[in-house]
Amino acid sequence: MSSKLRFVSVFLVASLIVIAGSVVLMPKVSAQPAYLVQFSSQQDNLATTNLGTMQFGPPVNMLVGLPFGQIFGAISCSLTYNPVAGYFFVSWQTTGGVSVNNPNAQSTTLTIDGPGTVTAVYKLPGSVAPAAVGGVILPTSTLAILAPYLALIGLVAASGVAVAVRRRREV
Repeated sequence: MSSKLRFVSVFLVASLIVIAGSVVLMPKVSAQPAYLVQFSSQQDNLATTNLGTMQFGPPVNMLVGLPFGQIFGAISCSLTYNPVAGYFFVSWQTTGGVSVNNPNAQSTTLTIDGPGTVTAVYKLPGSVAPAAVGGVILPTSTLAILAPYLALIGLVAASGVAVAVRRRREV
């Protein structure tokens, strides 16, 4: 049994049949796999989320605000991220059965073959994304940054005085 979340959607297709001069609408049922896909956006430094919109090309043809979730069949379509004023696109991140043709292009081709997520990453001009390393970045003062160096300077000065005093006693 697959661990993937899978929906089956049912589409009704009408067939017209003429019986004894009357038009009868005959529904035709077909099953097609459908997948839940979640769309979002986030700033590269995680300061803000879900700013901007996404534009889907044919066969979807829609403009959506974020966050957004939709059930899709297996499809490919164009996808464009439109950041809000003052921000610009960085990359796409995808998970599951969802992929993009070019993760570094603001407009790309989206392919859905299973459930998953699509996230557009954006940033402010001149901002720098934090390095992907462990630990916590905390704001700190200049004195806290310089304290180890000031202690080292004090230690060097104290040892210099001790050497000078010892040489005087030897003379």
